[in-house]
Amino acid sequence: MFETQQVNNLLTGVVLACEVKDSDEEHRKFLTVRSFDISKSGKPAAWDKTVKPYDRGNNALFVVHYYSVKARYMQLNYDIDDNDLTKNIIIDHIYGWDQLYNQLSKFINNYSELKPQWHCDNPLE
Repeated sequence: MFETQQVNNLLTGVVLACEVKDSDEEHRKFLTVRSFDISKSGKPAAWDKTVKPYDRGNNALFVVHYYSVKARYMQLNYDIDDNDLTKNIIIDHIYGWDQLYNQLSKFINNYSELKPQWHCDNPLE
């Protein structure tokens, strides 16, 4: 499960991110998670900035983005965009915490690695 601070970040519109470590030294892999409130009309909406209880996430919409980029591009400080990605998986229409945990478990085992994206070397920030 997420820590309280991660929940507060997600439910106020902060994108969480981490670098996914593996043995491939030629590529760097990243994972981001963002959430949206569901408006009364049933459409995704931006969160207001007030802290909400954990159970509000049961009615949230989440989007997971997993991608990789050549490590060399980052070493050379290239301006990276979607065309430079060697893997690009976007999983949207994730509703509630249970579905989010299920999707994240395909990429990472330790949710505490997810931090606000400005703490990560996320090239698409």
